[in-house]
Amino acid sequence: MVKFLLKYGLLAVFAVLVYNYFAGTPDEKAQSKAVFKEVGDVAKGIGSVVKSEKGKFDAGKYDTAIDKLTGSIQKLKSEAKDSETRREVAQLEQKSAGLKKDLKEHQTNPDSPDALAKAQKIKKQLEDLSDLVAMVSGKMDSQ
Repeated sequence: MVKFLLKYGLLAVFAVLVYNYFAGTPDEKAQSKAVFKEVGDVAKGIGSVVKSEKGKFDAGKYDTAIDKLTGSIQKLKSEAKDSETRREVAQLEQKSAGLKKDLKEHQTNPDSPDALAKAQKIKKQLEDLSDLVAMVSGKMDSQ
């Protein structure tokens, strides 16, 4: 319901802005032009951030992070004492391997139409894996 109201509320605001842009009073036209200009500036800003992040991604920023996480996982593996911790570390290794595979696939085709979505997915996976490694490490430290 909220999604419905939000969607149609935004559509109504957009319709009013377009109407004012073409058929409004001079003040309404000026206000609509200003709103469209600001929205364009925001879109350009978001685009530049996305391009910058994609550039960092393609330059190997996340390779280093994955390598550090892999090192941490190996350290946890060597220090794991009980079977539950070993199982958790094995799951971390599987997730790390999947992340490396996804990263390699992305790097072989960085200009694909869905490259940005893949990069965002990999970044999220990396953050999640990092959180899991920290959690397992914290559990081991408290034992």
